[in-house]
Amino acid sequence: MSSVDEIKQLLAEHEFFKGIPPEYLARLTPHVILESFPAGEYVFRAGGQATHCYLIRQGQVALEVFEPHRGGSIVLHTIDRHGVLGCSWLVPPYQWRFDARATQLTRMLAIDAAAFRDALEADHEFGYEIIKRFLAVFTGRLSAVLLQMSDMYA
Repeated sequence: MSSVDEIKQLLAEHEFFKGIPPEYLARLTPHVILESFPAGEYVFRAGGQATHCYLIRQGQVALEVFEPHRGGSIVLHTIDRHGVLGCSWLVPPYQWRFDARATQLTRMLAIDAAAFRDALEADHEFGYEIIKRFLAVFTGRLSAVLLQMSDMYA
C-alpha cells in the first residue's frame, strides 16, 4: 500500500502537475490510488462510467475506436509516460468516448473523478489552472490525431 507522502510526491513529479501549489495536491492526494495494467489490458471501454482521471507514470496506452467495417479497433493516438489519460470525467454524462488499452505494462495514478471535480469547483483558481492544462493537453492531442489522419488519407 502506498503512503500519502509517496502519492503526493508522485503527483508533484508528474508533468501535468508541475508548478501546482502543494496545497492543491494535498486536496487530491487522499483521492489517488496507484494502478497497474499489463500489456493488452483495457483501462476503460467506450460507454463506461468515467470514474477516474489517469496520469501515466510508466508505460503506454493506446486510445482506440472500434470500427466494425474494418473488423476491429483503430488506434487514434498513443499516450506515454507523463501523459494524461481521459477527459470524459470532466464533462457530463461522465462516460468514456473511446477505449484505452495498455500497449505495455503501464503504471498510473488514478484520481477519483468526483473528488477531483469537487476540488475544482471549491476553488475556482485551482479549477481554472487545471482546465487550462487540460485544454493544452487535448488541443495538442487533437492536432496529433489530425496529422495522423491526414497521413493515412494522403
